[in-house]
Amino acid sequence: MAEEASTSPRGVNFEKTEEGGSAQDSPVARHRATVRYNRKAVQKVLAIDEWIEKQLPTLYSCGSDDVPAELSVDDVMEKEEEEREAFIRSSLEGCPADAGAMDAFVAELLKRMSKV
Repeated sequence: MAEEASTSPRGVNFEKTEEGGSAQDSPVARHRATVRYNRKAVQKVLAIDEWIEKQLPTLYSCGSDDVPAELSVDDVMEKEEEEREAFIRSSLEGCPADAGAMDAFVAELLKRMSKV
């Protein structure tokens, strides 16, 4: 079977078979894709996620299982730096916390995220 290789923008090579499918579509895949993560960065993101989970019940004055909003570090990190604060505030829209508590939460979250 003749195969041609194509390269994705991130430098990952995929082989195509004559039928147009990728090598992974064939019965015997030649390579497995693996992704390596920076362990320290992953631990920092998990620590931020845990911090958020502890803070949201305080902001909403409820139990940890009763928080009506979800906020994921991954979702916030997908946004551009300029858009993050607005995204966090829109995700927590309707939060009964006073403006000072909300401002402190947003500022601390952005500070923690800047270290990742």
